[in-house]
Amino acid sequence: MKTIVFDFDKTLTNYDTLTEFFHRQIKNNLFIELFYFVLKCFSKLGIISVKKEKEIMLSKILKNKDDEQLFTSFSKTIKLNEIEKKLQEHLSSGNKVIILSASPEIYLRLLFPDCCILGLRFKRKN
Repeated sequence: MKTIVFDFDKTLTNYDTLTEFFHRQIKNNLFIELFYFVLKCFSKLGIISVKKEKEIMLSKILKNKDDEQLFTSFSKTIKLNEIEKKLQEHLSSGNKVIILSASPEIYLRLLFPDCCILGLRFKRKN
């Protein structure tokens, strides 16, 4: 048995899924869209880190909402690419497959229930 490791965003998908999650959640809210644009610019310029950008957006989007439901719903829209077939081949061969990602474990576990997932975990404060 081998241990095979895959990255998720831009490896098993062709895009950053957390960014896509943000875009879907803020669609039609001009104020939050502008706020996110400014955060993106700040992170690109190195004024804030990408980690901080994502933390701020998660706190804004998930405030007073059911994150489990939002991520479950979002996971159904994620489009995987052809690399996912290789992942399935490794699972079928009895290999241990690990998925590493900065994306939330909540939706990664839904997409890959037979894999070991190491991803974003977060806690709510207050």
